[in-house]
Formats: sequence, C-alpha cells, structure tokens
Amino acid sequence: MIYKYYPPTNYSFDALQKGYFYFSKVSKLNDPFDASFKLVREFSAFLERTEYKENPAEAEMLMGQYGSCSFSYLSDNKNLWALYASDYKGFCIAFDEDKFDCKTEISWKNHIPCIAEHMNINALRSPFHWMIKGSVDYADVLLDLDNFDNVAYREGNTEDYEESIIENCLHDEKKMDRLFIRLCFTKEAEAWSSEKEFRLLIGNYKNAMATIFPDSVITEERGYKVSFPYDSVKQIIVGHNFEKEKIPELINIITKYPNLPCFITNPSNPWKIDFIELDKDNLKKYYDLMESFSILAFAKK
Repeated sequence: MIYKYYPPTNYSFDALQKGYFYFSKVSKLNDPFDASFKLVREFSAFLERTEYKENPAEAEMLMGQYGSCSFSYLSDNKNLWALYASDYKGFCIAFDEDKFDCKTEISWKNHIPCIAEHMNINALRSPFHWMIKGSVDYADVLLDLDNFDNVAYREGNTEDYEESIIENCLHDEKKMDRLFIRLCFTKEAEAWSSEKEFRLLIGNYKNAMATIFPDSVITEERGYKVSFPYDSVKQIIVGHNFEKEKIPELINIITKYPNLPCFITNPSNPWKIDFIELDKDNLKKYYDLMESFSILAFAKK
C-alpha cells in the first residue's frame, strides 16, 4: 500500500468526499528542482544536441505543466505527519497502487531506472492509463547529461531489460521521453530521502486525458483534479490532534467507503508512532474523552 497525507482543510475533505487526487503542476511544487527543466539547462553539450537548444524557456514552461501527485510507502513517518498532516491534526489515507492502471511504470536498481510498459491496459477505461507511476529515486549527484555514454534508463524490469545510453536518446523521441521520465522521478537525497515517495505523474498526455475523460479530469490554474477508483481506498489513519468538531464531517465522508478500517495515531512509546484501530462510531467518543481516558478503552475488539 501507499499513503497520502492530508491537512485538515476543506480542500482535503472535498477530495475525499468526491474521490479525486490533486496533481500540482510541477512548476508549483515545494522543491523548485523537482521534475524541473533546471536539471537539464546546465548541461550545455547535451542541450546543444536537442531540439530544446533554440528555446529552452519554452521547454521549461511545457515541462512545468506536468502534474505530480505524491504518496509515501510509509504511514508512520513523523516528518510527513508534521509537514503534510499539520502536526497530526490531519489524516492519512492508504491506497492500493495496483488500482492505478498506468501504462508506464518506473522502478529502480542501483539508481538506474527500469521503465516498463503494460500493454494490456485499455486506454479508454481510465485516465491513469495516460500517467506514469512508480517510486522516486534519491540521488547524491545529478545525472551527467553531457557524458553521452552514461546509462539513461533500462527498458523492461529490474531483471529483464534493454539498456539505453544518453547518446541513444538524442536520436529517438521515445527514448528522450524516457530520459525525461527519469529526471521527473529523481530527487535530492539529502533533502528528501526520508519521504520514501511513490509518485503519479501526468506528462505529455494531459490534454488527451482531459479530452477523453472530461468528467474525471479537471484542469485548473495550479494543477489537475483526477478522480480515483473508490475501491483503491483501503484504510484511513486519523491524527491524534484532529479537531473533534470536525469528526462528524469526517465520519459522514467515511461512510462513502463501506467497511473502511479506521485507525488513530498513538504516540505512546518514545520516538514511535503506533496505530490503534477504532470502530467508526467510536471516533467521536474518543475525541470527546481523550483527555480523561486512554485510547485503548475505545480500541476495536
């Protein structure tokens, strides 16, 4: 499973109520180098041999329109609870990533990406077909694009693949796209590696998605709303600092997801976050009485 952290805002409640992800345009992300053409511009020899040399600013603008939606493989990351779930005032949703039937998937081995295509996916069934999904790699140094013998990516999986170097990408549009996928799934290790990110990326097919799925893909100034399958939601974890006044609203939303397991964060042990499973009906009782009773009194039997 993968986990998405939400602050306790009306936008978060709306996304859960209506069942959609928000993809921020990469030009609006909190890391200015994340999925950015800035990772390309400093490599002058590479840039000189591409179509982008005439107008790199246009390329940066087009790449900035990509959409990114981030998750984590971790549900107990204290930094993520603090930063993205407002100091445990928000909540975290577990999703089954296999429900996102993306045609293109990226994985990593020794910091080299393996990019696979799933050919049996119906392009008209889901907007996720047009996306790329996979894990983010955390690098200590940038890929040197000016060294044309460097491995750009591997086509296939981590055990069975065909390797392409940067030189190959200069003469092949599809291979160049693969190289840019790599850049969009690479982040600085020192700053971001603790997040253990899984990512969904809207790339060159954002307009096709919006045309084919007008009811499921909504384009906004800062990003894209994309409906997710309700059966991809597997559990909800509510922060122990969640405001009790908002519990009825949350319970009302949860009813859209029948039999959804519900947990509360429980910082009972030093430097460790545990989870206690509760019946949905006990959520309000817990927050009403949390100052007087142990959370264990309301734990699901």
